[in-house]
Amino acid sequence: MSTFAADCEKCFGSKDLYFILQITAENKDSVTTAAIKKAYYKQSMIWHPDRFSGEDDAGKVEDAKMKFQVLAKAYSILSDSEKRKLYDETGIADEELLDTDKTDWEAVWRAMFKPITKQAVDDYMAKYIGSEDEVADIKKAYIAHKGNMDKIIDAVISGDDEDRLRFTINNLIATGEVESYPKFVNDSDADRARRAKRRAKEAKQAEKETEKMRKKSGKSKEEFDLFAAFAENRERRAKEHGDLMTRLEEKYCKPKRKAIGAAGTAAKKGKK
Repeated sequence: MSTFAADCEKCFGSKDLYFILQITAENKDSVTTAAIKKAYYKQSMIWHPDRFSGEDDAGKVEDAKMKFQVLAKAYSILSDSEKRKLYDETGIADEELLDTDKTDWEAVWRAMFKPITKQAVDDYMAKYIGSEDEVADIKKAYIAHKGNMDKIIDAVISGDDEDRLRFTINNLIATGEVESYPKFVNDSDADRARRAKRRAKEAKQAEKETEKMRKKSGKSKEEFDLFAAFAENRERRAKEHGDLMTRLEEKYCKPKRKAIGAAGTAAKKGKK
């Protein structure tokens, strides 16, 4: 069974919980609980499983789920003053710092933040694109991945717009905020074409899956809300799971009091 520390390393290339939530080393000693929550929200929006529900690539979906869970666990440690103090003193993200491996981190997220809807994502992206926060995230991803555009695109929430992403990085290089990494400079036209082809394929697959879900719902294109459909599917699956467990309990966990009572009654009748 994989440990939390191993999952951190696998998903984000580091066991540093502050790095995972993109909290800089110089700020980690003074960062407030509210700032930690904001950092967690920003990163969880990137890797929330609902953003990948239309993906045809199962590996990409599972990767997002795992990263989302690691982010949630990192937040659960750093947002608790006692756990954070222990982590800061030891630098070890021990399993004992986590409440349980069976926590439903998506349910925890929904309890903390507003439910994800298309409008909520659109509003968030409208504020985020072009903001200082976005530039800071692109800068962190560029430095962390040494200019590897494949990894940078996967790491930032606005990675679908590669031209704008490259423009921002080139501006950071021109102003001397970051160094010019060979991997970025030598990124070829063929590499860009390959990524563009992959994005087009993913967009087409997502559109196909969305249309399939819309037809199944019986709603028109104007009425259909993809995010609401995801929420309905989750609720339906949860209800089906609950109904199944109830049926199994009724079938296999029936009390045997009646049988014992019947035997006792028969014994009493024999004595008479």
